[in-house]
Amino acid sequence: MGADVTIGSPTSAGLHEQYTGVGNDVTVYVSAAGAGLTYQWRKGGVDIAGATDSGLTLANVVLADAGTYDCVVSGTCGLPATTLPVTVAIYDPLTGTPILPIFECPLGTISLMAIPVGGKTPYTYEWFADYGVGPMLLQDGASPGGGVIAGAGTLPVLGAANLTITNAGALDAADYSCSVNDAPLINDPDI
Repeated sequence: MGADVTIGSPTSAGLHEQYTGVGNDVTVYVSAAGAGLTYQWRKGGVDIAGATDSGLTLANVVLADAGTYDCVVSGTCGLPATTLPVTVAIYDPLTGTPILPIFECPLGTISLMAIPVGGKTPYTYEWFADYGVGPMLLQDGASPGGGVIAGAGTLPVLGAANLTITNAGALDAADYSCSVNDAPLINDPDI
């Protein structure tokens, strides 16, 4: 009589949700022991044509690739075994950050808003001002024109970020920009 098929958990997924952006690759693996093993990967319980290796790579993913995946492993002896499911989450890539002037007045208040599109929240922001000598990272506190800068920190936020300079002076006239980063990819939160 032959050996039973034993299944290990998908190693790269660690049974945790896999996050990635559109256009990236995702790979999950299964480890199994036994004689004459065959593999069949499934999405949502439906066989994936041609996905018959111990690893499954989703190349250049699109939003439609999001879902729950598992693998059915069969051997020459024993019944087929199915891995626990792994969820693959796909998000739109971060694209562009329009900066909208909410209110701008010399010797008054400057208020700007950066609105990210796509990506994975939370976002972190860095605000810059170019006073004619190249971009300078802004920080909360005093502005060059004697005003007070607020909202220039890099704390994670779920949506738009606002930069405000109250009591702005003539020296606060600048080209303002914002760098937005989305949340890092975390494939195994236990690490």
